[in-house]
Amino acid sequence: MAAADPSDGVERKLLALDPDLLPLAYTLGAKSPSWENKEVLCYRLSELAAGRPTVFRLREKTTRRDKVKRRGDSLLAVLEDLHLEELRETEREMDDWDRGGEEELLQAARELVERVEELRREVTAREAPRPHR
Repeated sequence: MAAADPSDGVERKLLALDPDLLPLAYTLGAKSPSWENKEVLCYRLSELAAGRPTVFRLREKTTRRDKVKRRGDSLLAVLEDLHLEELRETEREMDDWDRGGEEELLQAARELVERVEELRREVTAREAPRPHR
């Protein structure tokens, strides 16, 4: 996943389309759209102000506000979904491959999923109400 590059004008275009959007990152992977029309993950400032870290998505080349879609409850939830999708795709492809060197790809995909799941557990533990003394 690559961070948005303000020098390429994408952020300015998205903010002109909808000033409530806060671009976070592009998605890349086996099932991602072409680089020329990649998916952009965004927060909505209004959602953040309300205490909700909901993530939205839209295609970089979209010109319509109604094309902004909800992607997940939080950035970690979206990252977990993306890595799980990539892992499943890699597993499907491996059924057709020689399992030799590609086993490393599968293990790397599994490790990414595990890392994101651990981060979600840590965040959940920190957000859990603590007993008052």
